[in-house]
Parts: sequence; C-alpha cells; structure tokens
Amino acid sequence: MSICQSCGAHLEDGTIHFGTNADGTQNTDYCDSCWHGGRFTDDLTLEEMVLRQTPYIVEASPGLGERQAHDMLRAFLPNLKRWHT
Repeated sequence: MSICQSCGAHLEDGTIHFGTNADGTQNTDYCDSCWHGGRFTDDLTLEEMVLRQTPYIVEASPGLGERQAHDMLRAFLPNLKRWHT
C-alpha cells in the first residue's frame, strides 16, 4: 500500500490521487492535496499537518478520540519523507 509521504493518506484506494511534478508527470510520493506542479501546496509545519489530519483520522476510525488520533499522527508523521530529519 502506498501512502502520501506528507499527510499519510492512502494513495491506492482510488479516492486520493497522486501529485504532479513540475513537468506534469505523476509523483508517487505525494497526494495531489499535498504536492502539485512540483511543490508542496501548503507551507505547513509538522504540528500544523497533525492538526489538519486529526479530524480525518477521527472520522475514519469510530471510537478513536481526538486526543488519540492526534497522538497517533504525532508519532507517525515524522517518519514520512517530508518530515523525516
């Protein structure tokens, strides 16, 4: 399974599309919400991405609280290509 290396979205479920490089080719590392035309669509910090993605995790995971989703993202996102230091 392929995931966006910025937000963690699953890229193979058909609802999330791959981003595009500056030359218009498909970029398989990032989704189109995060990467378009060879650049990130938003200049976010890691914590801003955590806050942006938390509601999506809560919605997709019945029974998971907001704090749990936030903590899960805080542990997971730093391992992705965009945030890995």
